[in-house]
Amino acid sequence: MKIKSILLFVIIFFILYIQPLSAGGVKVSFVTIGLIYLYMVSKLIKRKLKGNALSNIGFLIAVKPLFSFGLNNLGSVMLDVIKSLTFPLVILYMSRFFTLEKLRRYLIVFSLILIYASVPFLLKVLSPIKSGYRLSIFGAEDSSGFIGVFENSHSASITLSFCILILIYYSFYVKSDLANINISKYVIYFAIVIGLYVIYKTYVRTGYLTLITGSLYLFFKNFKLKHSPIYIAILIAVGLVVAFLFSTDEVLRNRILDQQQFSTGNEESDIGSGRLVFQLAALHIWSNLSFWEMLFGIGLENFMLNMQSLIGLKIYTHNGFLTALVKDGLIGFILFISYMFLIIKKSFYSKSPDRDLCFSFSISYFFYQLVQGGVISSIMEIILAMVFALLYVKRDNLTAEQINITK
Repeated sequence: MKIKSILLFVIIFFILYIQPLSAGGVKVSFVTIGLIYLYMVSKLIKRKLKGNALSNIGFLIAVKPLFSFGLNNLGSVMLDVIKSLTFPLVILYMSRFFTLEKLRRYLIVFSLILIYASVPFLLKVLSPIKSGYRLSIFGAEDSSGFIGVFENSHSASITLSFCILILIYYSFYVKSDLANINISKYVIYFAIVIGLYVIYKTYVRTGYLTLITGSLYLFFKNFKLKHSPIYIAILIAVGLVVAFLFSTDEVLRNRILDQQQFSTGNEESDIGSGRLVFQLAALHIWSNLSFWEMLFGIGLENFMLNMQSLIGLKIYTHNGFLTALVKDGLIGFILFISYMFLIIKKSFYSKSPDRDLCFSFSISYFFYQLVQGGVISSIMEIILAMVFALLYVKRDNLTAEQINITK
């Protein structure tokens, strides 16, 4: 069993590691996700496609760019569509073919693999294929944010923050033996510690935010007065570590305080690494479009070209809501708002035994869309889809003890 587990880890690690590579101009990640799509669609067709609320609206959002004024950049539109199909396809597939027990097991194991895949890079046994976030502008001599097997530091930070939320939830808030996955709890605890260190070394604030917001919900939802001494001890320990890092790590301090080499000295321009400027520019672009463009959107490539003309950077807004407004127009914006509302509503009112995990993710995901937005990682989309599939999967195979959540 251990040999099979090691072999599984090696295979998945290798697949993840080579994703940034290209062969004949085609990225390996594109081929991988295409094969996954073909497999899931073939299985779903045999079962007769029948979506759920989240998969249905996810499909609508994914194909919406095909009905915009961005078709003059057809390649960009198709890439946008393909990337956006990951969430609805995976949540539909998981909800049709997985039980709660099986899905829990996959979530835990996949989270462990993604976190432990960072170890060879931490030990400098391997070097990442791509470079992470450039840290020299924040005071580092010549280094970049941690990236590991991911395509960029942002996807590494945010995806691993989600993995840590999953492991925290199943380690501390569920009365079960972790869905019978036969993994020592110490392996999971160690993974949480490694994951926290990796997120710190990415220096990506969005990852910090998603982890904190999701963790705070789980903490307060499951708060017990009798455990106050433990909570206080943990709070003091975390506070001391954060204070130490903030005072000794110049890069971290500069990242948190928005101090960098290219700071303008203008608080409004520098806030959130220029996010306020990007968002105001996006509103300006949308307000100057024609009626039909305002309604249907201009596509992501045209949007970024307009941003380049306006502020000198070919970039999107770092806000999922405003990106949807300009890229897909009022129609796409309404779809996106409905999608976010549905995620939060379904999670809050769900009778799933894993409701708390889903709701903590809906909070984290909402904040992610506020400060980052977009599909920055297929791996992240897969994890999100697996978590929200918990709202729909069958629970037949679990005993009453296994599905109970600590109250």
